[in-house]
Amino acid sequence: MRARAEYLFSSKSTWSLISSSEVFVNLNDNDVNQNLQSGMNQVRSYLGVGYRFNPEAQIESGYLHQHVFNSSSTTLDQDNNIWMTSLNLNF
Repeated sequence: MRARAEYLFSSKSTWSLISSSEVFVNLNDNDVNQNLQSGMNQVRSYLGVGYRFNPEAQIESGYLHQHVFNSSSTTLDQDNNIWMTSLNLNF
């Protein structure tokens, strides 16, 4: 499941504020890998800015927080802090 919001600073602005949240869920248990059991696997939250060069190209840069749940009782959950930059091309 993914929710994404993009706010343009004005109707003619090339800059935008972007936020998104994603939830990853495993639907089945995995007999080989105990870390891949059914249920919520990870949550990602993103906040960044975007700049649109033209209708076909936009660059985005921002902070991504990823929380990975670990179903194993011997290992703790993992938090990843990531600075992410991407180039989006629309054809």
